Amino acid sequence: MEISLYGSKSLYIKGKNAKVWFDPRKDDLKQDYKIVVFEKHEDNFLGLDTGEKVAIWGPGEYEVAGVEINVSKTGNGLMAILNFDEVKIGWISTDTIDLSDKKKERLAECDVLIVKSVGDINNIWDLVKGLGVNYLIITDLSDGNKKKLLDMADMEEAAITETLKLEKSTLPEVMEVVILQQK
Repeated sequence: MEISLYGSKSLYIKGKNAKVWFDPRKDDLKQDYKIVVFEKHEDNFLGLDTGEKVAIWGPGEYEVAGVEINVSKTGNGLMAILNFDEVKIGWISTDTIDLSDKKKERLAECDVLIVKSVGDINNIWDLVKGLGVNYLIITDLSDGNKKKLLDMADMEEAAITETLKLEKSTLPEVMEVVILQQK
């Protein structure tokens, strides 16, 4: 599986049998994909010709091309949990990081957690630090907040990479913060 960042917040996840976009820009959708998840239904301004593709922008449980997707409302955004290629990925897109204990438990089951940077980085870190995920990706971070995040995670440096490549069998034991370079 590969995870890449396009622009400041559009994520592309390429699995063995499915490709997923989170909050893509119109030009991003020129690449092959099967599923697209929007933070808000108003963002579906792209006029998608979905054909055999699936666009999701609201709560529900879905299964598309072998990908199990559970989306719930949180604050004024969404929380999505995807399970495919034996890897569980959580995605939070909200400016209110106050999550119920049940939602925190669901996020704690994830191997990768992707959080859209909104609000105070300290609040985001307080939410994610005890969840036990293997990889943490926070999108839309300023350079100052990248440094602050690495300091909070006790990481002197993190490799900035264009693509995070991972498999279930190679997940780290301790949470690693990943800084994705924008494509």
